[in-house]
Amino acid sequence: RLFGHLKRNGFDLESTHITAGFKLEKLFGLVVLAFLFSFGWGSYLRRTGVKTNAASKRKSVFRLGLEDILRRLQIPPGKREISPELREFQNWIGTSQFTSIFLV
Repeated sequence: RLFGHLKRNGFDLESTHITAGFKLEKLFGLVVLAFLFSFGWGSYLRRTGVKTNAASKRKSVFRLGLEDILRRLQIPPGKREISPELREFQNWIGTSQFTSIFLV
């Protein structure tokens, strides 16, 4: 799953045209962490039934999580407080459910 999302289904790493080994290592490390966050959050959304419309059921767990995280991180200009949706994501990161994605 990870390989497909690194190539075309999510991150499109070929378009970076990076060839330096040390830069690729850092990029891969960052992208793999982003994949784990997205996959874990998408799994949480599916398990809890938060996203249950027909369009979200057709999406992969990764895509569901990635799109939802990106949507939650968009803060309107001039707004300084954290939205309840972003707070929910932050709380998930601090729970044991988040750490379980690394054991699977």
